[in-house]
Amino acid sequence: MQVWVALMFISAVIQFIDKKILIVSFASVIGVLILFIMLENPMANIDRDTGFFNLNALFEYMKEAYGQGNDVSIVCIRYGSNENDFFTREMEKSIFYEVVSFINKLPDNYVFRSSANEYLLVFENTDCAEKTIGILERRFDKPWGGDNMTMLFGEIYYLRSTELVRRPSDILGLFQYAKRNRAEFTGRGVMLINNEVIEHIYDENSVENEIIEALRDNRVEVFYQPIYNTKTHKFTSAEALVRIRSREGNIIPPGRFIAVAEKRGLILRLGERVFEIVCRFIVQHDIHAMGIEYIECNLSVVQCAYDHLAQDFIAIMEKYHVDANDIVLEITESASITEKKILLDNMNALRKVGVRFALDDFGTGQSNLSYIVDMPIDIVKFDRGMTNAYFDNGKGKPVMDAAMGMIQKLELEIVSEGIEEKEQLAKLDELGIDYIQGYYFSKPRNAAEFISFIESNNA
Repeated sequence: MQVWVALMFISAVIQFIDKKILIVSFASVIGVLILFIMLENPMANIDRDTGFFNLNALFEYMKEAYGQGNDVSIVCIRYGSNENDFFTREMEKSIFYEVVSFINKLPDNYVFRSSANEYLLVFENTDCAEKTIGILERRFDKPWGGDNMTMLFGEIYYLRSTELVRRPSDILGLFQYAKRNRAEFTGRGVMLINNEVIEHIYDENSVENEIIEALRDNRVEVFYQPIYNTKTHKFTSAEALVRIRSREGNIIPPGRFIAVAEKRGLILRLGERVFEIVCRFIVQHDIHAMGIEYIECNLSVVQCAYDHLAQDFIAIMEKYHVDANDIVLEITESASITEKKILLDNMNALRKVGVRFALDDFGTGQSNLSYIVDMPIDIVKFDRGMTNAYFDNGKGKPVMDAAMGMIQKLELEIVSEGIEEKEQLAKLDELGIDYIQGYYFSKPRNAAEFISFIESNNA
């Protein structure tokens, strides 16, 4: 456009000076020609290193295919070498061109280079796509390089049909998701991006957007489940549980959004918001006057492995002038495995200001009594499965008895979760369990309902 404007200006000046030289129209034609060459330059859609089409060409192709209602199949192949293999620059270059030459000879497809070692092969015929997948698998089972000694791993992702893909711009996102979550859907071999996977991705995207909007619009809420003290026979604590309210006003349960928040990197913001709401609740309501000694707040595995967790939580408590003794943070056993040093540093920093810790869901996952010894915790929470096993499974009783014996000798408090029957309550009370939590007493309630429940039951 700048060249065109310059040509028009110069030609207009020349023609103004000498009216016999009629070049304004000629300059307009030249300008149009320049625009055409720039916009239609085929090299703009070509990857210079391979000669294949680039991502810009892929987007243009897919827009045209969608516009014409054409359904295509796409095979994504990405490759790499063993981390222990050492390649000189010459070896890398040689293998690169060998792979490019091999892909270039594959029939009946358009090849688009999406990144350094990744290519998208687009087929207008499904049978051709599936034949090519077989060729790719067989080739990557053999060595590469001039010495025929180098093994490359090849990952293949197959989108059989673009029929359910809503927008051309979603194509790359589908493959990126498939690469990040390959283990969730398949082991080795070809990962088929079928209708189930596509719907799963769109559903996750929808939940992610719901979380982002809820954080932005202050639709994150905290429900509280009362915890019964078997010694005082009153409710002396509560567990804070996150909920999200949809735009329509419905409550979205945590089972729907917690895993997505962890996977999509939103759990830190969500967890911090929940902790802030809990601190605000403690300050705005005299919990001690109600008989509540502390509020328990869950930490996700991701939060436990976050370097600045203690620093951020201490800052929030200082902001609201919350006594750290009013807070108990719940960690899970899996959190004690992942980034254990970071977790311990966070725990020690928070314990210095008075925060206590509970080991949540004891009895699940990597259950090990040594965790109780290793971790600086004050409370152990038996998960619902372990509690039920005590009553339903002959082997569950001696296991729980042994665990209880050791925990009590360490002078730690015990909470049993998931209690729903009067007989369970009576037996656990008899065994010396310190606290009982479950639907037998109350489901999780919003702040107003929780306060009303506590005031009527602790009177």
